Amino acid sequence: MSSGPSPSAGKARRIFVPVLALVLLVVSIGVIVNYVRKSNGRTTEQNQIVTSQQDNQTSEEQTASSKPDSGTTSTTAEPRTPKSSTSAPQKAAEARQQSERAGPSLEAQSAARNSTEEKTGKKVYIKATGDERLSQSVRQMLSERLRAGNRTVLVQNRDEADALLEVTVARSASDQPETVKILVELINARGEVIWPKSEGNYQGSPADVSANIARDLLAAIQKSKRRQ
Repeated sequence: MSSGPSPSAGKARRIFVPVLALVLLVVSIGVIVNYVRKSNGRTTEQNQIVTSQQDNQTSEEQTASSKPDSGTTSTTAEPRTPKSSTSAPQKAAEARQQSERAGPSLEAQSAARNSTEEKTGKKVYIKATGDERLSQSVRQMLSERLRAGNRTVLVQNRDEADALLEVTVARSASDQPETVKILVELINARGEVIWPKSEGNYQGSPADVSANIARDLLAAIQKSKRRQ
């Protein structure tokens, strides 16, 4: 009688078959995954090639459309309309009317102001010191006299002046209460006393002294202009 398979051989067969099936399954899955990856890579590369070709084609079409057609341009160019011979005079008349409505320009105003200053003389700033009440009174009356003489321009800002008229006012020692004693000097921008040539001392009432100072200063300005 022949002996049958041993129990150990049957046990080994039962273990080997599932293991072999598992190995085959793993290998099959690996092959499928690898194939899918390669297929996706080829598809992506093809898409990139197609996209690049489309972009190049679009760029060539845009370049071709942007080039002007010399024949078309020469035939469709619009003829130039000749300028009217009356346009220039009309524009000049309109500009003149606008200028008249707007009034004198800044340049004209500046020229008129400079002309006035040349006729009336230099710009002068009056500085009154000493007795506060009397100095302000003398300064006001002196300003009115000089403006009436129309030979100088009085300014309110010392920095704008060409010369400084410095007036020092003091009460006189005489018995008359309204008598003042005044020292006056006209100083140029360099700090030099240009008037009077001798001592400029005046004494009397504020009104009389102011009138005398204005009279002498205006006469000196007029004399200086005659020499020029």
